[in-house]
Amino acid sequence: MSLYDAIFARRSCRKFSQAPVDEDRLIHLEKYLSLIRALDPKIRTRFELVRADEVRLGGAFLVSAPYYLVLYSEEAEGSRANAGYLMEQAVLYLTVYGVATCYQGGVDKKTLPAAPAGMEPVITVAFGLPEGSLSGSRARRKKLEDVCVFRDGAGSDVRKIVEAARIAPSALNRQPWFFVAAPGRIHVFCRPTPLMKGQEFDCGIALLHLMLAAEENWYTPKVVQVKKLPDKLPARMSYVGTVLLETVR
Repeated sequence: MSLYDAIFARRSCRKFSQAPVDEDRLIHLEKYLSLIRALDPKIRTRFELVRADEVRLGGAFLVSAPYYLVLYSEEAEGSRANAGYLMEQAVLYLTVYGVATCYQGGVDKKTLPAAPAGMEPVITVAFGLPEGSLSGSRARRKKLEDVCVFRDGAGSDVRKIVEAARIAPSALNRQPWFFVAAPGRIHVFCRPTPLMKGQEFDCGIALLHLMLAAEENWYTPKVVQVKKLPDKLPARMSYVGTVLLETVR
């Protein structure tokens, strides 16, 4: 299974077995995290693997799991989207190797390991072996036509790419993203929600899904900031970035 395949295979887990994950797998995870690609490599970040038997986390909605992965980041323009882009890679990596995950909201920051200087905790993910099967259906998603406008010339491969972003996970399943797909590029916008910081994180996840799907469809994509968009900005939405689709051929 590839990271792209994991987009469609992953299901959020609420009940974890307390059985330990193989140590070699945890070592490989930490190596992978050291090589993970950032949306903006200039933003300082750090992953911290927390074992529940060593550090007791707190929070009103905290899921009980044997392990937690915490992402710290400095506060900067685009840092929340960058955090979503980073953490989703870790989540999909764990999915590839049969490890279940659940994004955590409302973790008591006071119970987390101390943040590196100049950084703060952005998101925590619970992970471990699932208790039972994760074969159930995912949370309902909006229809493709409700989250994307396809301009003339955007072919079936572009629709496949946007479909991978459409099913991305988001806080409270709010799905704050909106896309405008044109030949050779996909513009990403963010809808306002009460979770002002959370929505930017969610759009970072969607951006990663776009990138993985583009690579799967034989593009060499890159994320850029377009200073002058060709179309009027969608009402009440903020611009996140644009995925350029350059062909390998």
